Amino acid sequence: MKKILVCIAVIVALVFVMGVANPMDALTNCTGSLNTGGSSPPSSSSATPEPAPTPTPEPTPQPTPTVEPWVNPTSWPTPQPQPSPTPYVQLYSQEWLDIYAPASVASFEEQVGDNGDYDDPVRPPAGTYSLVVDYTNQCVYAYEETGGIPKLVRVMICTTGGNGNWTPEGVYDMGSDYHRFGFFTSFNCYAQYWTQMSGSFYFHSLLYNARDASTYTMSSYNNLGKPGSHGCIRLLVPDARWIYENCAPGTKCEVTTAFYKKEDMKNALKYGYEGAVDYIDPDSKAEETESGDIAA
Repeated sequence: MKKILVCIAVIVALVFVMGVANPMDALTNCTGSLNTGGSSPPSSSSATPEPAPTPTPEPTPQPTPTVEPWVNPTSWPTPQPQPSPTPYVQLYSQEWLDIYAPASVASFEEQVGDNGDYDDPVRPPAGTYSLVVDYTNQCVYAYEETGGIPKLVRVMICTTGGNGNWTPEGVYDMGSDYHRFGFFTSFNCYAQYWTQMSGSFYFHSLLYNARDASTYTMSSYNNLGKPGSHGCIRLLVPDARWIYENCAPGTKCEVTTAFYKKEDMKNALKYGYEGAVDYIDPDSKAEETESGDIAA
């Protein structure tokens, strides 16, 4: 009996260790060897042990990645300077006024006075210049037509017709009627340098109460830059003189409302140097005088 128990224990161990397919076969073989109580060796038909399972290979260990330690920088990069924006350069500057609007920067005495010259001028032929009356900005542009390409040569602040007495739009061949210091019979006042645009519409200076420049009317001077005449086009005296001396009969003249507003130009024409804004290079050695001019 003791041998039987030992045999059973061996069988159980084989089941778990060697994976015997049928434990009863192992039990039969074991008890068969014990039937005679004896001494005979076990038969050659005992069970063949199962092969041991192939062991699973261990994974190859991977190297642990090295983490670079964070180093606190001793100093941050110096910020690079950003380029400064290009300063705005005013188009209608002092230099522009000197070239294109000399009447606007002339002395008050020149703007309203009489130079005493009453000789008839010798005018260049028609087609040398053309005029454009800009109703929107209340100014007159003079172009030189020589060479076939209009070139701006003068800009003149003006007063066009207003209050129902509008200067008619259109393109005109200027007339041949000129008056050096004429009288308006309907309005009992005077003006210098009349140049006929068309019919009863003239270019001329601001108004006077007599044929004397000292009797200028301040209202006609102050109203330059806005409509308000009876249809004629009023100008500063130097501008009226320029048209009188340079625009022959047949000169082309256009009156138009097609221009967009140019308030900065109007300010420069109205107030002269005071209305102009110049760009001064901060690296320049030039200095401003009290009058606002640039002195080297």
